[in-house]
Amino acid sequence: MPSSTLSQLQFHNAGPLTTTWTAPTSCATMTSPVGLGWYPYRDTGVLYLSENCDVNQTNYNDCAPSAAAIEEDWRGKFGDPARRKMVYYHSPGLACPASWTTVGVAARDDVSSYSLSGIFASPTVTEKDWRTDLAPTFEPINNQFVSALEPRETLVVCCPDGYKPISAGGGCFSEVPRELYTATTGCQFIDREDAPYTVVTVTYTYYGKPVTGLFQSLTGTADHWDSRVETIEPSQSSEYFGLIQTPAVSLVRKAEDFENTSTAQSASATPSVSPTSSVTTGGSRRLTPRHLAEAVFAAWVIGLALTLY
Repeated sequence: MPSSTLSQLQFHNAGPLTTTWTAPTSCATMTSPVGLGWYPYRDTGVLYLSENCDVNQTNYNDCAPSAAAIEEDWRGKFGDPARRKMVYYHSPGLACPASWTTVGVAARDDVSSYSLSGIFASPTVTEKDWRTDLAPTFEPINNQFVSALEPRETLVVCCPDGYKPISAGGGCFSEVPRELYTATTGCQFIDREDAPYTVVTVTYTYYGKPVTGLFQSLTGTADHWDSRVETIEPSQSSEYFGLIQTPAVSLVRKAEDFENTSTAQSASATPSVSPTSSVTTGGSRRLTPRHLAEAVFAAWVIGLALTLY
């Protein structure tokens, strides 16, 4: 990565991942907390209601590589506005963890052209009355991550088998039966009036085209979230579906990383993801709130909040 910071987005290298990491056996029986997604945004993987109202709850457990170090770093930034824009990755990263699948690949050539597949591929044209995939209100993390790649660098995103990538980037989700969420209330995390940012208008490049959108410019030095509890009325229950989330594992590498690693032969299986697209662009990009990590939902979730409230 050429820089640890891009338009206030902070990239943190959690260390190399040059072999196929395997989770502890206890992870096979671990029960993940179930939240609720809202059906109109079913395809995005965004968490709408959580049973846990702890704004500083654990986001990274031992079922993902380098989880302890990442969680320590994450918790150490509690109250720091910069935590909204943290992105963790592994470099050199040569292989997805065991029982995880490649869900996106972004490869930059020697100049400024990109080969994009999976979660990074140009979205299908779908127009809806509250948003368009072609011009997101806030620039998605995926778009910004690609902008930070050096020439000849490749970014690979991995999700656990059976999970889908969160559309804005940074995480993975899986739908589960609605009845697994047994609470009759749900928690939402919202910004306070003294939120440490100003929303400004910016222009960024999105799949080779200029897009005018909004940007959360951090201006404060302290950050606090409010939570509110919402009662789920019986008549509203069918509006939600069960949802489990986990942070994605992001790998950044160059071709020579395989040559310099003795385990490269076993770790270098070519990912198979579709569809694929290519884009050429020379511009830089920019970002943003919370649950699995403030940065996971990044830009898109703020757009959702502005739409709903």
